[in-house]
Amino acid sequence: MGDSTKASWKLLAIVITLAVVLIPLPHLSAQGTLTWYDPLEEPQLPQLDVKAMHISWNGNITLAFEFYGTPSVENFTVIGNVYLDRLVEGEGVPEGDVKGADYRLVFSVNPNRTACSVQRFNSLKNGWDTLAAACWVRMEGGRVILTTPNVTAAFPKGEFGVKAYMWMVERDDFDWVTYKLKKEGAAKIDGKLGDYGAPTILDPVGDADRVADYKELYVKDDFYRIYFAIVPVDGLGCNLRGYGARLERFFNIYVDADLNRSNGHELWESYLYRCNLTGRMWERLPTKAIYVSNPALRRKGVMVGDVFESYVYLGPVRRQIVDHGKQFGLRASVVTRLMDAIPDSGWLIYRKDHLSSSSFEVTGPDVDISMSKDLSDRFKAFGKASGLYRITLGGPAVNPSYGEPVKFVKGENGLFYGVEIGNTTYWASYGRRDFAVVGIHEAGEGIYITAAGVTRFGTRAALIWLSENMPLLKEGIYVLSWIDDGDGKVEISEIGVVTVEGS
Repeated sequence: MGDSTKASWKLLAIVITLAVVLIPLPHLSAQGTLTWYDPLEEPQLPQLDVKAMHISWNGNITLAFEFYGTPSVENFTVIGNVYLDRLVEGEGVPEGDVKGADYRLVFSVNPNRTACSVQRFNSLKNGWDTLAAACWVRMEGGRVILTTPNVTAAFPKGEFGVKAYMWMVERDDFDWVTYKLKKEGAAKIDGKLGDYGAPTILDPVGDADRVADYKELYVKDDFYRIYFAIVPVDGLGCNLRGYGARLERFFNIYVDADLNRSNGHELWESYLYRCNLTGRMWERLPTKAIYVSNPALRRKGVMVGDVFESYVYLGPVRRQIVDHGKQFGLRASVVTRLMDAIPDSGWLIYRKDHLSSSSFEVTGPDVDISMSKDLSDRFKAFGKASGLYRITLGGPAVNPSYGEPVKFVKGENGLFYGVEIGNTTYWASYGRRDFAVVGIHEAGEGIYITAAGVTRFGTRAALIWLSENMPLLKEGIYVLSWIDDGDGKVEISEIGVVTVEGS
């Protein structure tokens, strides 16, 4: 047998081994379901925002993603990457925000089509191999449910890390109309409608099941360009409030220069409006060479205000338009996409043999104990601690022994108002927005936890979060955010993870 034949057989054996690891096997007994809550990040578009991820492992891992609103089934698509880590030091992706990932589930699902594949990280080529084993995804009751093959052999320690990146997408289309050049002059690109007359296209308004509804397209021209303004029903705000969220809208304008719909459009312009916590950006997408070679041109002549406004240069197709009586077909579409990371940073840890909050005793200053006394039935003891599993409430203002590495920041009056992470300070607003630091430390056979908010609301949020998520946690420092939905109560669905260190 030649060297090349031997190498081929070795490669085949490796591929078969990887595939067999994930071949479906009979289900094991249920291990329970754990739920991770993610705070509302886009109040304007709740259908696009993940509310919770439910995790269960019965041989097959099942992940169910729940949304704050009911998604529009007709035009709703979810695209996702879910990463699984075997929690073996030195294996998996070597760097980046998915460091340690050994497997990846890549999926897309909408009412008309589903696709799901399993990939394993190949450290030799520093890339992903697609395995023969399949995964399954479906929409059911407004949720997206993802199921893996049997992965018992892949995770012999009985635990795994998981994190997900989800893109929720919805599209709104305007119908085709025939437009005739009028030479009305240029519009002032200011994100307003003052330069336009009557709308050129009206789209049905009030589609309650739509995530983002666009009602009008205004158009005018100076013979060389068409100027347009697209009007949304609910505004174009950038009211994000989570961490790591990114909202994107793609505005597409199509020109059918020869008035022949059967052969498609002859000119297409695409624009991007993106916002995140650090600000917002709008620009032409580089669909033409001039925008690729000169990125500065992408921002020129694009504006977001009350409407999205820009222009399309007709030069490449103007001769065809003139030959057809200065008329052409015109339509628009808007694709709205929200990216959500779960969690925003770090990994969620699922263990078959996990601790629950009922194993822990809670102690701390009277103000924190009193505020969270209604949670006492979730813990072994409340108000005192003498065992090996302890939670101590309160930060540096009330706990002299507090020593976590995350810094609490004081205001000019000497009171604590925020936490500092890296070069960023996160400021609390009493009773409305708070931050908390949770430190989990193992010492011998004991587990000792500190839970400290900037104010008592943050401390309560940390305790609620611990009571709900104890099975998912391992040693490390977790920084949490709490953003009130307006009712003044601290609730698990309002609590998210800003960052995780050491887990």
